[in-house]
Amino acid sequence: MWFVKKQMHKDILLEPMHLGPDLGKHVEQQVIEEVVGKCMGKYGYVIRVIGIDEIDPGFVDNDTGSVSINILYSCIMLRPFKNEVLDTTIFNAADDSGFFARVGPLEIYVHKYNMPEDMHFDHQSGDAWVSDDGTIEIKDGSIVRLRIIGVSIDAGQMNAIGTIKDPYLGQLE
Repeated sequence: MWFVKKQMHKDILLEPMHLGPDLGKHVEQQVIEEVVGKCMGKYGYVIRVIGIDEIDPGFVDNDTGSVSINILYSCIMLRPFKNEVLDTTIFNAADDSGFFARVGPLEIYVHKYNMPEDMHFDHQSGDAWVSDDGTIEIKDGSIVRLRIIGVSIDAGQMNAIGTIKDPYLGQLE
């Protein structure tokens, strides 16, 4: 998972009561509320807004009196890449076709075909993926090291497909 600093543009709509000496503070607060934790397509997830770099002159909406402003802001973004190895937390192992893990806002699905052949789904263990010899038990809350084999972006949401089949991957605790 890469954390990158990126400059992004955004159009915001400010109400007339926010125009004045505290304009910069109101703009920054509104940008934080609108973008932090959101997926910005191929760029990844906005983790933190560092600051407002530039505020362009705005246009007044004659009907409402609000001002449309284009701003340039700097932020820290989280961006996953194919073949990247991550330590993740399982949040849904109650499916006999695979399990879901999460790193921050990113959800990663590991299908049963991307697990070692000796792993099977066991309802008796409390919905967990268990190895044949019983030494590995992957369930909700387990920490797993996995490799991302695919990343997709759909409707403002970024998802990934992972594997634990390779050497040095799998349950960590």
